[in-house]
Amino acid sequence: MTKNIYLASTFVLLVLLGAFFPYILKFHDSNLSGNPSDWGALGAYIGGIVGATFASLSFVCLLVTVLLQRKELKNNSEAQKQQRFEDNFYSLLSQHNTTLSELKCRFDDNSHFLHDLNILLDPKGCPKAELIEVQNKILNDIELSQYFRILYQLLKFICKNDVDNKERNFSDCYISNRDNITENEKMYASIVRSFVPVKLLHVLALNCIPSYSGLNNLSLYQALLERYEFLEHLRADKLPNNERTFAILNGYSYAFGNNTYLDKKCENIINHFKSKYDDKLTEGSYLHTYSLAHPF
Repeated sequence: MTKNIYLASTFVLLVLLGAFFPYILKFHDSNLSGNPSDWGALGAYIGGIVGATFASLSFVCLLVTVLLQRKELKNNSEAQKQQRFEDNFYSLLSQHNTTLSELKCRFDDNSHFLHDLNILLDPKGCPKAELIEVQNKILNDIELSQYFRILYQLLKFICKNDVDNKERNFSDCYISNRDNITENEKMYASIVRSFVPVKLLHVLALNCIPSYSGLNNLSLYQALLERYEFLEHLRADKLPNNERTFAILNGYSYAFGNNTYLDKKCENIINHFKSKYDDKLTEGSYLHTYSLAHPF
């Protein structure tokens, strides 16, 4: 407050000096007049300059006030949007965690679920056929498929409703453009990722690779996993050297993030299959990139 008073006083003094300075410069060698009309003219001169200056200042202050109010309203609006986003996000996250808790009971208290997961990784055919088969098994597992659908909706919400996604874009092109991801969006995706058990990541990865099995939105789901590097904590070293591990390494490019287990597993897969699937590598996939750097 004291600083503002000081600035205001300084400004008033400068205005008065600015008003008197031209007059003194012009009439500095003149004697003081005894004619009241001369003093009236001087008063009119000073009043005109000072009045016009403060009138202009009042307009400027009004304009600044309006601009500040607009900025404050915008900030409040952005804060409200962020608050609504967080409220909805944590509501969906709570639903996700509830569904996940029910699912975890199957592999915490029931050996049948672990047996089911082992069946999902028990290959009997070529990678494409294996992929379709495992996706159909997931689809027919009511609790597992329901959990993956809820997870998809949660990741979709993060991407589509991020405060910086002004147009609420959720196209394949937008999701695949990893240059437009914000730190805010990445943070919320990381929160979700932290709740997903590592034991489920390989099944999630198989579930989201687009196939011809008729499952919907797989390309978008896969793009979300790529966008958020959702398979970064996948324990690739625990995966067997079979067609379904081949499908995972061949189905993603960026979803593994800084995963430290991939190179060794790629080497194992290449040595296991030799050049059997050389013509079936997806260009740009992690396995394809690795094979270029380490020829069969």
